[in-house]
Amino acid sequence: MAISSGMTSATATLRSGSLGTADIAFVVSAAAPLTVMAGVAPLAILLGGSGAPVGCLLVGITLAVFAVGFTAMSRHVRSGGAFYAFITRGLLRPIGIGAALRGVLATARSPQGAAAARSGLTGLEALEGCTTHAAHAAGGSDTAGRIAPGCRADLTALSVDPVHAPVDELTDAPVLLTVTGGHLVHRHI
Repeated sequence: MAISSGMTSATATLRSGSLGTADIAFVVSAAAPLTVMAGVAPLAILLGGSGAPVGCLLVGITLAVFAVGFTAMSRHVRSGGAFYAFITRGLLRPIGIGAALRGVLATARSPQGAAAARSGLTGLEALEGCTTHAAHAAGGSDTAGRIAPGCRADLTALSVDPVHAPVDELTDAPVLLTVTGGHLVHRHI
């Protein structure tokens, strides 16, 4: 499967000073809305007894540690792309590509939130959306989006078949291989 990006490094940067402390605090606070806590906390205390507050404390500490790391890492990430950008910065591009592909495929096949009211894409539709359709939309279908002679050799191999694997297996599947521009850049041993 070919993975390609029409972005160049010159266009893949964020505007300086566009994300401040208040913006980051809003994103972190939105991770656990108070409405959910207000609805779930009484039930947790009822069912969990005295262990429920300890569980809430542990979750709060975990979120605080994540927020500190996320905030520190955000100073070094200069491009958009959600967690792809963070994974690429911390663990290099091959791992970022595989994580992004796995996330897109799993999300497209099993929509969450408001999108869950309608069925997700089939495995083949999700895979085509990440490869051939993406290349066509970027205007590069003659050299990307498929594995064929004359095309860029960009591909990611997962440990499961992305078309037929259940979504829960797909989200946990290791990236076995990443090839970019014909060069092996990651191999999971």
